[in-house]
Amino acid sequence: MSTELTGITGTYRYMAPEIFRGEGQYTAAVDVYSFSLVMWYIFAGEHPFCNTDGISVASMAAKYNFRPAVLSERTMPRELQVMMRRSWAEEGKDRPGAAELLEEIARWRGRWGGCMRVGTVLQWG
Repeated sequence: MSTELTGITGTYRYMAPEIFRGEGQYTAAVDVYSFSLVMWYIFAGEHPFCNTDGISVASMAAKYNFRPAVLSERTMPRELQVMMRRSWAEEGKDRPGAAELLEEIARWRGRWGGCMRVGTVLQWG
């Protein structure tokens, strides 16, 4: 079974640069890229670049390595920020795999003390 995918698929705003550039075959690293932007969305409480259309966002990410602003540590724990930045690396080969991400999260379990309040944006204590 092949682990490589082809074709244009997905939501532009969350699309990995290699898909938008039409590089042909790509791997599960595209899902890790999308995961990083979903992380940003969860903690920021809004879509990345919500005032820009999705095609423009994907184009800027693919051509200029454009990414959302990193959030404050009050909004998102530093460890997750590091994970997010690694996961939205320009090249798929430079992104961690899903298993590596899960191992990191498992190591952190209980270290943060959990959410203090859940609303539109998670607030960490």
